[in-house]
Amino acid sequence: MLKKIKKKSNFFLLFIVALAIAFIVITQNKLIENYHIANSKINHKNIKSLIEKLEDRIDFIHKLSLEYSSLDETYEFINDQNPDYIYSNFRKDSYTLEDIDLSYFILTNKSNKLLFSKKTRHITNAKDHDFEEYLIKKLKKIKKTNGIIRYKNNSYFISKAPVYQTDYSENSNGFLILGKKIDNLYLKNINSNFLEVRFSNKPNEISNYELVSKTFPKIIVNSHQEIDFFTNNIYFYNEKNELLLSIQTENNVEISDDIFMTTCILSTFLLLIILILILTLNSYKKLFSHNQKNIENQIDIKTKQIKNAMEELEKVNLQLYDIAHTDHLTKTMNRRNFFIHAHNIFSVSKKENIEFTTVMIDIDNFKTYNDKYGHDVGDRVLIEFTKTIKDKLESNDIFGRLGGEEFALVFPKTNLKNAIKKVEEIKEEIEQIDIFVYEDVINITASFGISDNYGSNNIDEMLQKSDKLLYNAKKDGKNLVRSRLNLS
Repeated sequence: MLKKIKKKSNFFLLFIVALAIAFIVITQNKLIENYHIANSKINHKNIKSLIEKLEDRIDFIHKLSLEYSSLDETYEFINDQNPDYIYSNFRKDSYTLEDIDLSYFILTNKSNKLLFSKKTRHITNAKDHDFEEYLIKKLKKIKKTNGIIRYKNNSYFISKAPVYQTDYSENSNGFLILGKKIDNLYLKNINSNFLEVRFSNKPNEISNYELVSKTFPKIIVNSHQEIDFFTNNIYFYNEKNELLLSIQTENNVEISDDIFMTTCILSTFLLLIILILILTLNSYKKLFSHNQKNIENQIDIKTKQIKNAMEELEKVNLQLYDIAHTDHLTKTMNRRNFFIHAHNIFSVSKKENIEFTTVMIDIDNFKTYNDKYGHDVGDRVLIEFTKTIKDKLESNDIFGRLGGEEFALVFPKTNLKNAIKKVEEIKEEIEQIDIFVYEDVINITASFGISDNYGSNNIDEMLQKSDKLLYNAKKDGKNLVRSRLNLS
């Protein structure tokens, strides 16, 4: 009987030991599986974040192309009416492209004939126009596009836009193509989640899964997970299923060594009494809870990183808005932004039957300053001029640079007599400006044309009236204010 009991006890002990081994193996595999799932989710979020950053850059370059393609100076250059355009913006040995974070800037006429190109030094030889000819031919039948293009195993951000005469005219006389080369340095700068991101020229591979974004019709992701790292090959395609960009990312998979250490400790005590086995299993359970908490902490950390990245993105978007709506030199509204606000004020004033006025301003003899002292002095004149005017404006007044030395003002809820009074004060302040150049002193004056909304059907008519009155002020001797109340 004792032998049978002992035999049953041994069998029961062996059963408990086998059960304990099975439990340890299953628990270990489950832990590793949970770690892999958590890291897989984090890796997937990182991939989507990287895609969003690429799309943000495409949007930024698109806004730059709209800004340059809508400038009157660009339109006039294509018509061979503004030869100074290149010197003002892209003179030899300038770093204009680097300053606005672009790699190339191309202008063509309406027949897609190359008129001008500027490339940074790391793209290709400046005298080699194969790159431009490829882009022009590739985009010949496309008027507008924004995205990524591939050329000689390299990928580039690209934006093409027609060049218009004014902000509201559809009369295009050519095209602007600009963009930036995508290289390892750029990928390193936008990476904040992966251990490493690099440009890849590997051929297409079988996909683990596919993604679709607002910019890319198809994105193939090939993820490979080893014990301690993730590797992703990400391929971006256009609607013609042509490969645009391939990126390889790498990230560590953080798995605690405590898992393997605990497994070894528990295996060592498998032959001890059941009580020790139970106690050991309890400690293993506590460790499991601890590791689960670590996973949650890691997810919280990654979530905070994503939140911080989104906040940074919002800051970048505000900067992009400022670039798209502000004149870079004078920090006033640019032409496009001024017209948007002016149209809004006209609509509201017409609806509520409120008086308001517009003012056209032109700096007297500005070309003389540029010719005699150079463009740097001309820039100082523009900066001091606009600063003086802004100091005299109220918060709801609209002030913008329409181009060159031409500026415009809108005084909401202001009749013509009050507007004349304001402008006379501004004129007197401008007369006090002294700019010292070597031993010379430049005294600035300006001419003004003021019109109200009486009898005008739209803001363009008001500004045309103001412009004619400005012409009268110039003709009558400059440094004058002209309106329908004081034409002489």
